[in-house]
Amino acid sequence: MANSSKENSGWQKFCAVMKKVWQIICLVVTSIGHFFKMMGTYVWRIRKILLALPVVAVALFLANYCRTRMPEIVGLGLKETGEYAVTISRDLAVFGPLLITCICLIMMFCSRKTLYPWLISVFSLVLPILIMLTNMILLPF
Repeated sequence: MANSSKENSGWQKFCAVMKKVWQIICLVVTSIGHFFKMMGTYVWRIRKILLALPVVAVALFLANYCRTRMPEIVGLGLKETGEYAVTISRDLAVFGPLLITCICLIMMFCSRKTLYPWLISVFSLVLPILIMLTNMILLPF
């Protein structure tokens, strides 16, 4: 009988230690969950800024890239004869799509729905690349 009570007290000590360990684990997991919930709340509040920053960076990079590589006069609307329907200056070809992207981002900041104007601003980043590609001089191989 005495041996059985020693085993019970050992088991009770083990259970008490495991209960403390479990309480510590629950406290740590709860703290981590609370931290991620707070971070999610802050990220949600500044989501428009976080979405706009990469778009602004890429738009400025593309404007600089296209400005250095486009010819002085840029043509739009390539006809079947190989002529352009409209010719514009390089600055207008670079800053026009940049202006469209900026307007889309301003609409994103004014809108309650963030995603749709942001997606339009991302798709407007293709405009300077398309203008540059249509004005490349293709050399025969």
